[in-house]
Amino acid sequence: MENKTILIVDDTIENLDILIELLDNYNVMDATNGADALEIVDEEKIDLILLDIVMPDMDGFEVCSRVKANPNTKDIPIIFITANMDEESIEKAYMKGGVDYITKPFKPRELQARVKTHLELQELQNDMKNINKNLEIKIESELKKNKQQQLLMFQQSRLAQMGEIINMIAHQWRQPLNTLSMLNQTIVLKYTKGKLDTDVLDYFSENSNKQIQQMSKTIDSFRDFFKPEKEKTDYCINNIITHSIDMLNPVFSKHSLIVKYENRDKLYTNGFPNELGQALVNIINNAKDALIENMIIDKTIVLDLKEQGSKAIITIRDNAGGIPNDIVYNIFDPYFSTKEEKNGTGLGLYMTKLIIEEHMDGEIAVKNKDDGAEFTIILEMINI
Repeated sequence: MENKTILIVDDTIENLDILIELLDNYNVMDATNGADALEIVDEEKIDLILLDIVMPDMDGFEVCSRVKANPNTKDIPIIFITANMDEESIEKAYMKGGVDYITKPFKPRELQARVKTHLELQELQNDMKNINKNLEIKIESELKKNKQQQLLMFQQSRLAQMGEIINMIAHQWRQPLNTLSMLNQTIVLKYTKGKLDTDVLDYFSENSNKQIQQMSKTIDSFRDFFKPEKEKTDYCINNIITHSIDMLNPVFSKHSLIVKYENRDKLYTNGFPNELGQALVNIINNAKDALIENMIIDKTIVLDLKEQGSKAIITIRDNAGGIPNDIVYNIFDPYFSTKEEKNGTGLGLYMTKLIIEEHMDGEIAVKNKDDGAEFTIILEMINI
């Protein structure tokens, strides 16, 4: 990552000096105004931009809009770093195309971690683009050899699915970053109100570290997702369930959602723990969205893990009213989505099914039960 180039845009020299020092393991360029920043972006290969909002002549929002409007620079991730803490600024920053929002004063390690995460995410997306490019070359070669139109259609469909999966993964990675932003805003608010104490700092430190660690693990997990040579490992299913719930706790609190899980006797399996965690997050997030959309008052998700012969049975149940009978058997299909107005890709549950059945030799099913939907994951148990 040392060869990555970061552009820092801030009209305060002192801020530039601090950021340059914190990011001295990267190639760092700086600008004190929007016009100079745009000129650098046009002439140099920039991998990430740290952008202030309040600047003379051209503010950060305008700089971001121009970068995103240029086809040659639109994919550069932009992290807003500013003293503005109001909701309007935060919302506007994301609407303009920013991938993250850091408020001043910031924690040095947190800033370094978030910069590193976005650079790794960008590198992974570039890797996926190269995979797609290689696949396109292969399609061309196969067409020349076989002259079969059906083969072309099959490969094009596969490429389209790959692209949708990448977009979905990228979207999911931004959620813990938003959680970090919320945590950061909370601690600043506590400080301004004089309520910043050791308990608040401990809570912030513990939960921000969880988000950062989960982001790093998620990136590693999905980087390996396309590599068939990765090795399985023995792991505790209970720990993965608990970790997945902990990661989403800030979201649950925001929407007054109760998650129930009793961590009983530990059950073990062999496979890919990070992928099981991702599958659980997909299912839980779908349940959360259904509870919110259906305006359920007592929003509840119940997870259970039990032993049945040589199998470990995971169930995730909600009280969102269930899945309509005419679509319940289609929800694992690729591109099937009930969230068209919310830009749903229709690949979250498809990918979950792929993880469980293709990568973990397990089973997954869904049915309506009582007042909601119930997902069941069946995995082969091992003794440790």
